Amino acid sequence: MDKSSTAPKYSRPNKREQILETVSRILYAEGVTIGVDSIAEHAGVSKMTLYKHFPSKSDLVVECLDRTDVRYRQWLDSQTSQYFGARRVLAIFDVLDSWFQSPSFRGCMFANFSAECENFDHPGHIVVQTHKRKLNEWLTSILDDSDDRVATLQAHFIALLMNGAITSAFVERDLLAAQYAKTIAEVVLETRNIVPTDSASEIKDIATDWL
Repeated sequence: MDKSSTAPKYSRPNKREQILETVSRILYAEGVTIGVDSIAEHAGVSKMTLYKHFPSKSDLVVECLDRTDVRYRQWLDSQTSQYFGARRVLAIFDVLDSWFQSPSFRGCMFANFSAECENFDHPGHIVVQTHKRKLNEWLTSILDDSDDRVATLQAHFIALLMNGAITSAFVERDLLAAQYAKTIAEVVLETRNIVPTDSASEIKDIATDWL
């Protein structure tokens, strides 16, 4: 029997996917201010080929952000899937802790983009906002509290702790940031008397009661 006929066939990523894969890494490592010439050089393609697949640098950046959003949420989901509820939320901080120790860690790609891109009309900002909303929705679904309002507010606080830990680990090189945030998250998740509010002063009072 011809073994080649039964061997699994793996499709190679097309040129467009190869470009996205490479450029996503470049943008994360070097930031969105990198020029098109450098992007093409790193991707191993000509500028003509680059523009054939992506009409503009903005289009390329948006697709890279979209791609990173999906991969980041899938990564968190898969890395914590063995746990449930509050335990799963706390496991997120252990996953972040491992990420912070990686030599390739450069903070949050979405926060970096927002800080670097001064053009607030850039469509990438919409992707960033959508990413944050989807992350909050994922956290809320994990908590699955009998009181949806409590789960929603807890998820919001957990997302803030995640963002703060990522920023501290990157900007301050605080490699214990994830564990500090996890300790606060435990308090958030153990607290039942959360009252959803739009008042900053009321939220401050709630946080004071917790701590």
